[in-house]
Amino acid sequence: MRFDVRKERSTRRYQKLRLKHLAANPLCAMCEQSGIWVPAEELDHVIPVSDNPDGFWDQNNWQGLCRSCHESKTAQENRTEFPEQSRWRDHVQSLISAASRGATGK
Repeated sequence: MRFDVRKERSTRRYQKLRLKHLAANPLCAMCEQSGIWVPAEELDHVIPVSDNPDGFWDQNNWQGLCRSCHESKTAQENRTEFPEQSRWRDHVQSLISAASRGATGK
């Protein structure tokens, strides 16, 4: 049976542990490393659950992140997981960029 992350995230157990972790670690771990104090809003798995489903409940694998850092980290992980999609997205972005430069005459 496949591990269902969405189902696990919706459990009362997870929600309680998430709130407890964020209360104990109220600052974004990534921002804090840069000397910036930003409230953590998201519970992140340091090692993505897609790479390690057993790490979902491992609190040593948890960190609080602000929404911006969490979205950036997740996007980076998704690019790594699906390099062909990343290459396609980068290619499309370069075409759009080239077209906009051509349209503006720059």
